[in-house]
Amino acid sequence: MSIYPLLSARGVNLIIPVGREKLIPSVKEASKTLGINNIDKRIGMSCGMMPITNGKVITEIEAFEILFEVSATHVASDGVGGSEGSCTFVLEGDEDKIENAFQLVKDIKKEPALTGNKKTCTDCHDFCEK
Repeated sequence: MSIYPLLSARGVNLIIPVGREKLIPSVKEASKTLGINNIDKRIGMSCGMMPITNGKVITEIEAFEILFEVSATHVASDGVGGSEGSCTFVLEGDEDKIENAFQLVKDIKKEPALTGNKKTCTDCHDFCEK
């Protein structure tokens, strides 16, 4: 069972951390086009999307402001060679606060990458067009 309906029913102030590279024009509109039974051709598994509409979205921009009291400007996104999905920010504010933010980002970058449970094609039961 998902925890989301319980949180919503209790009026919990949900914080939704969202990376800037994940933003699309309209999550509501995108979710209408998806659904496990709505996709004719795919590579891999069909999927759906459940919009969460009653939370507070916090991107890196807001996180820098909240955590370090510095302003952040998003100046570049994405990369190659393992930097796919990355974002580049210019921070402005007190030098010591910028240094604290910089150190935390450096520490986060030392964390191991998340891994998934991707199946090989021979083990997959979600047949697709190859």
